[in-house]
Amino acid sequence: MPVPPLRTRPTVEQLEERTLFSASLVHQELHRPPTAIADVNGDGRADVIVGTASPFPGNEAGGAVGFDVYLNDGKGSMHFATHIDCRDPDTTLAFDVAAGDVNGDGNNDVVLKLFSVTGQPSPVGTGKEQYKAVVFTGSGKGEFQQRATFVLPHVLDKRATFVMPHVLERSGLAIGDLDGDGLGDIVSWNGMDVAAFMAGPRQTTSIEVQFNPKEYTRIFTIGDLDSDGRADLLFGEGSELNYASVTFSAGVPKTDVNKISAFTIKQSTVVAVGDLDGDGFPDDLIVMNGNSVAMGINDSSTGGGIKVTEFDGQLGADPSQVLIGDLDGDGRDDAFVTAKEKPKQKERPRYFVGHVTLIK
Repeated sequence: MPVPPLRTRPTVEQLEERTLFSASLVHQELHRPPTAIADVNGDGRADVIVGTASPFPGNEAGGAVGFDVYLNDGKGSMHFATHIDCRDPDTTLAFDVAAGDVNGDGNNDVVLKLFSVTGQPSPVGTGKEQYKAVVFTGSGKGEFQQRATFVLPHVLDKRATFVMPHVLERSGLAIGDLDGDGLGDIVSWNGMDVAAFMAGPRQTTSIEVQFNPKEYTRIFTIGDLDSDGRADLLFGEGSELNYASVTFSAGVPKTDVNKISAFTIKQSTVVAVGDLDGDGFPDDLIVMNGNSVAMGINDSSTGGGIKVTEFDGQLGADPSQVLIGDLDGDGRDDAFVTAKEKPKQKERPRYFVGHVTLIK
């Protein structure tokens, strides 16, 4: 795979914060907001996808399961564009959502990970150890068509029983090229159990990662931490941040774990990977511990290591999720944060989405 051209590395010195919009989340009390960002209408700016749920007891205000699309106007605001229904016979919630190109046409698609609203007696799927993932192909003009539904193994934390919201808090979904064939693969996890749907061979596989079972472990996201053109699994183990590079031999995945010594993490840590410095390599990190924000600029293409800049007290609410994408169209990725609002008296915590941290 050709190496992307190295651009002039800018000086990254400060964070500029603003709130683009606030979205109503119908299943906000179950887990962090199911949110993804990607350019879905071809204007070069990242737009926002928010998963939705069917109505169920405690969430009677819910609409149809699917996702809402918010388009970026390039002037510092997001505007609701459309809701895309997910045609599914079960009462479900889209508890994870990911965006990326999974069919190789150059347009970003959306994948929903569906779950039953109570989780009892079994997840949504054809068997109790399975769940559904639904693919919506994008037109590049902000339009989507539901194209495929496939089944992945039900990913459970090895040390936990199936109890909500615990399972959902440790669940994740992402799109990235695991095997380097140029196609986006769909990666799903809970805790340290990982399953992937490989786009090229069109097959489902489980990925085993060796970790210390005595330590708190959680996969945060995927990203190309070693700049080899293949997505790696970024995870926390105790207070350490690690990544597992994945290689395939005769279709069988193998992992090699590497430590990232530049960061200390906690159970509440949220992490994202992207191209923050605009050098063409999606290998930089945002690590948030409450109001503390750390940014790691990675020189892995030249062996220079990670340079960390810390910003204290930058956020007014606890971040529940951080995503990276080019929100202002300047060719460099920005951080998009979902956070938990402080509840009023006798109210449960509520989530909002739309807080943006621009890297300048």
